[in-house]
Amino acid sequence: SHRSDAAGADLEKGLELRKQTGGPLWRLENLLLAGATCVALDHLPRAHSLLSTALADSRYLSEERLRIGLHAWLLVVCQRLGQLCEAEEHRQVFYRLLQRQQPLFFCGLSSDLLKELLSLLATPRERELLRPVLEKYLHLDFADQQQVIERIEITTLGGFSVHQGVKRFDLNQVGQASRLML
Repeated sequence: SHRSDAAGADLEKGLELRKQTGGPLWRLENLLLAGATCVALDHLPRAHSLLSTALADSRYLSEERLRIGLHAWLLVVCQRLGQLCEAEEHRQVFYRLLQRQQPLFFCGLSSDLLKELLSLLATPRERELLRPVLEKYLHLDFADQQQVIERIEITTLGGFSVHQGVKRFDLNQVGQASRLML
């Protein structure tokens, strides 16, 4: 489609401009985001190449800030490409980093990535490590049997709204009596 072609052209232009500008650490961020964009465009071999380059450069530069996102995206890409051994390696490193860092955010994080990771979780412990990020960004949690459930959050101070998962219902326009029934 035209939008896909335009996104691909913008991606390549951005990478070229970053290369001209220099700055190896900034280049890593560009490669990560370009790889994530290629996943969204379903250009998986290109995504694998960009993300693998960024990971290799991250290791060479002893940069660790972006690695959790790089391994997460490479897990998804390798899984989709059927490269299951490599996907498993990235899954193990991703969860090791998740356990060590316990981040509430990491570079490259998106709702699409979280949904993919959720489907690739192998153990309850891995799900538990990802829980704070899932709660914060997707309003998801796990029931006792590890099935995914959407959290419901009701806000009454500074407005009245109900959040179910990522859906938001603004109830400021609902009358007082109707709100009391909720």
